[in-house]
Amino acid sequence: MDRFFCSKDQQNRIRICLPGGGIADVGNAVERCMAGEGQNPVLCLSVGGNDVGKVGSVELFRRFRETLGLIRDRGGVPVVCGVLPRMRKSDEWLSRAMGLNRELALHCERNGWIYVNTWDSFYNMDHLYARDGVHLNFKGVKVLSDALERALNHQQDFLV
Repeated sequence: MDRFFCSKDQQNRIRICLPGGGIADVGNAVERCMAGEGQNPVLCLSVGGNDVGKVGSVELFRRFRETLGLIRDRGGVPVVCGVLPRMRKSDEWLSRAMGLNRELALHCERNGWIYVNTWDSFYNMDHLYARDGVHLNFKGVKVLSDALERALNHQQDFLV
């Protein structure tokens, strides 16, 4: 993400990378990450996949709301990437991920934040994933970065 997305605007874009982490871990890192940043830094959150099978849906959405509110309260602009589908996951996992994505999309819309829906770009696209079926490979990161860039450009065009 640094190469494709953050490098285009290093003054205003922040990447939080916590391998194996969940939304609670991101929430804990937000204040530290945002310390000393510029005006209205953009925080792209691509998180939640590790939580879908471990945390109840209501609690998981509450954690997202809390983290997004913290970003807002610290002057940041959250950009939420929906949870990406994963290879070899059950229908239940996929259904819970899609339900979370619907809630996140509505929450972002209500707050004027950017929600990036890339589910269809990654569903059954095994060639975009590393062998583990969870993490994105180089091509997958490029697809996600391009989607983020388009979303931000569209938002800026709309505001002008």
